[in-house]
Amino acid sequence: MNEQILMLLREGLQRMGLDAQRPGVIQIAEYLTRMLEKNRVMNLSAIRDPDAAVRLHALDALGLFACLNLAGKRVLDVGTGGGIPGAILALYEPESQVSMLDSTAKKLAFVEQTCNELDVKADFYAGRAEELAQGELREQFDVVTARAVASLPLLCELCLPFVKIGGVFAAYKANASEEIAASRHAVSMLGGRILTPYAYAIPGEMAVRCIVLIEKIDMTPPAYPRTWAKIKSKPL
Repeated sequence: MNEQILMLLREGLQRMGLDAQRPGVIQIAEYLTRMLEKNRVMNLSAIRDPDAAVRLHALDALGLFACLNLAGKRVLDVGTGGGIPGAILALYEPESQVSMLDSTAKKLAFVEQTCNELDVKADFYAGRAEELAQGELREQFDVVTARAVASLPLLCELCLPFVKIGGVFAAYKANASEEIAASRHAVSMLGGRILTPYAYAIPGEMAVRCIVLIEKIDMTPPAYPRTWAKIKSKPL
């Protein structure tokens, strides 16, 4: 494990007001170390610097814990890529039930193998979100997350169908005010309600990050999500 990563991670968590002494913090540092090593031969992320990986992967992912308690919750990370934020959330809160979904099987295979080696209990789904949302995963999750996948109106159609009534969709964004305004019709159509966004700062980063929280208050109509081609060409 990279000791520099662990030190930076603990310092960042303390500055964010989060628990830097949880057992999972050491595992997160190990996960980032392995992710950076694998990134030399597989394009898991554009981030290859340890300092940036701590800030823009781990600390960004963990900002969710300042606004949501995941203990005992069933969580789905849509478009998990290299396991961000899904694997980080699972490591930090072992009492959560995290699932990770991605359309790139090779990336998901790395995440699954690494999680297994770190003794993380998680489920993994290789496939397209718009197709899996029409099956047994529909409206099964307390919390659904997505980070850097698409614009918010498109994300809402992909992700809200997975959220059970009473649950929330949490979208990681930078400056989300325009995207939120553009998403209001889609959120209403899909059975959601926009809550007050949660803004947070990552130590060492100038830009303020935001988690857009959308509560599921009604069932998503069966017609949604549509095919990806229709979602892109005619956003709700």
